[in-house]
Amino acid sequence: MSRLEADAIGPTVPLIQGDVFRADERLERYMLNAWGQRTLAEFVSLITVRVEFTHLATQAATPGDRRWIKDRGERPPMWKVWIARYVGSKPDEHWCRHYGLQLVSSPHERVYTPKCDTQVTTFVVGQLCAHVFSSTTMPEFEGYAGAPLCCIWPLTGWDVDCRFLPTISDRGVLSLSECLWRIAQSKSTRWSDHHRHADSG
Repeated sequence: MSRLEADAIGPTVPLIQGDVFRADERLERYMLNAWGQRTLAEFVSLITVRVEFTHLATQAATPGDRRWIKDRGERPPMWKVWIARYVGSKPDEHWCRHYGLQLVSSPHERVYTPKCDTQVTTFVVGQLCAHVFSSTTMPEFEGYAGAPLCCIWPLTGWDVDCRFLPTISDRGVLSLSECLWRIAQSKSTRWSDHHRHADSG
């Protein structure tokens, strides 16, 4: 875990501080390559797993997911991670917004053992916004139509020019953190044990 955290310093700190958004004659300063994307995705996935232990009722990461991170030092293969440049004014209010849901195929389906199987976690630190998704019932989830996000995991095969990262406001962070729940509701998918978990420290 310490190796993973140490590796994440390089690609993460410039995004948090906003260094990669300022003009500079050295183009490489702006680029988040495959290694940087992978490392950042691993880092926020690790934080997501840790955050879930602070509120067990919304814990959705499986024991297999946690073992994968522990044993391999990388994010589980079916997890998805996006980033954006945060341009709001209240980062402390959004440092972590975690939602756990239990999704079923029909609103009439009975769930005998409430247990979250899907989670979305949205982080804001400095000028970096990261959004993490994982689910055992929706492994093919591709993202949100029209959302201001840049996918860093799974890898797309392209370097990310951070000068042109999509931006997201305070209102956008709130909307993003609740988006999956609204999608589930619109498709008449039942959810249970849904709690917002937003810590400030």
